[in-house]
Amino acid sequence: MDTSAFANAESWLYWIGVAKLAAAFLVAAGVVIEFGGDWLSRPYEEVVSGARELRLTQLRMDADQARAQIAEANQRAAEATAQAAKAQLELEKFRAPRDLDPTQQSAVALAVSTFAGTKFDVACAHEREPLNLLAKIEGSLLTARWEEVLWTGADIVRVGRPNAGTVISEGVSIQVEQSQQTALLPIAKALAKALSDEGVAAAAEFSNTNMPSANHAAIHIVVGTKP
Repeated sequence: MDTSAFANAESWLYWIGVAKLAAAFLVAAGVVIEFGGDWLSRPYEEVVSGARELRLTQLRMDADQARAQIAEANQRAAEATAQAAKAQLELEKFRAPRDLDPTQQSAVALAVSTFAGTKFDVACAHEREPLNLLAKIEGSLLTARWEEVLWTGADIVRVGRPNAGTVISEGVSIQVEQSQQTALLPIAKALAKALSDEGVAAAAEFSNTNMPSANHAAIHIVVGTKP
């Protein structure tokens, strides 16, 4: 064999061997680095994993808190809506005119029917709403067979009924003279209760000393404007 060819083959075998050793070293180094890297990275991975878990836990807590706040806000909104609706009903009730429907008029009449023959006169604020209410109260008393008499000094002229006095006052009062306390105050209280039970607030009281009516033996029905 040619000496140069042998030397060339021997040289290639040497470098191939070197390359194989280098490759084996790299493989071994790779394995060492891989396992070593796993060992070295494990504490950091635990830190990162713990941080991620903590972050997820915090996010869940934040989400639960947000849901609770939304539920609370919805509850407050519902309560506010209910309060607004209640206030609206109260406002409508406040604005609505006082009234007695036929059933209520009959209930008032029945409640005071045992006092048939009681004399009464009436006075009213000269406005539509109190005049209409007065007519309903009068209807109940006439049904109960009370006896209506003319208000002394009456200046509200009415057709079909005795004229009424004029007052500047609020609410409904059933008034009696102090001299008639024993005879008429219990009747006045019964009528005031009957009206109040049917939704028309009324109070029994003694007559004002300046009352123009001279019907001392009569109950005075005084209907002022709506409070």
